[in-house]
Amino acid sequence: MEAEIVRQITAGVLGLDPRSVRMSSELVRDLGANSLDLFEIAVLLEEKFLVRIDRKRMQAAVTAGDITEILTDAQNGSGAGIHADRRKRH
Repeated sequence: MEAEIVRQITAGVLGLDPRSVRMSSELVRDLGANSLDLFEIAVLLEEKFLVRIDRKRMQAAVTAGDITEILTDAQNGSGAGIHADRRKRH
């Protein structure tokens, strides 16, 4: 499921057909992404999954598969993500 959403969000940000985004696609070389695109993808994933994406790892991502791995790590990693932050504020 995460891989499909990463594919859709990445394609949407880059103005591509989601079918053209493969997990092995290189973000810069194959898909034409730049650092601002990666930031936007990270923000959209954070909003969708209520997690915090590691910006340094995101900027170092080479493939769409790397983004999926970063997302999975954020879901399973330290802290409870944005959801916990929002509970603390209320």
